[in-house]
Amino acid sequence: MDSERITEFLKTHEISFRVIEHPPVYTVEEARNHRSGMEQVTHAKNLFLKDSKRKQYFLLSAEAESTARLSEIRKLLGAKKLSFASADELMEILNLEPGSVSPFGLLNDEEKMVHYLVDRQLWDAQEVAFHPNINTQTLVLSGKDFRRSIELMGYSPQVLTL
Repeated sequence: MDSERITEFLKTHEISFRVIEHPPVYTVEEARNHRSGMEQVTHAKNLFLKDSKRKQYFLLSAEAESTARLSEIRKLLGAKKLSFASADELMEILNLEPGSVSPFGLLNDEEKMVHYLVDRQLWDAQEVAFHPNINTQTLVLSGKDFRRSIELMGYSPQVLTL
C-alpha cells in the first residue's frame, strides 16, 4: 500500500497528520539524522515476527530507542520460538518491503493473519511518528489518532511493556 492510500485513509477518517519528506532510511540509526523539528515526537521501530510452530505472524511497534529482545517478547507471548519473518513473507502478507514496515501495513492484511503488538511507551505517547509504508517519508500524528487508526483498521492490539 503506497503512502497516498494511507494518507487518504487518514483523511477519510478525519485523522490529522503531517508528512515529513527525507532521504530513504532503513534503520533507526539512519532515521535519527532526519528528526529535526520532531524532537518531542515518539518515533517507532517496527518488527515483523513469526512463531513458526503455531504459524502465527506478529507486527510489533515499539519506541525507536527501546530494546526489543526476541526472548523477552517470546516469553510475553507464551511462544516457544519467535523469529523474524522473511522478506518474502513480509511481501506476501503485508505487501511491504524491508525498511518500510509500519502499523499502516495492517491495512494490507485483509485476512487478519497478523497479531498487532505495541509497546506501552509508544501506545501511551502524546505524538508518534511512523513511515507510511515507504521509507522516504515520516507521518506524525497524535497518540490519540494513532490509537483510533488502529481501531479503524479492525485491530485490538496487545499492549506489551518491553
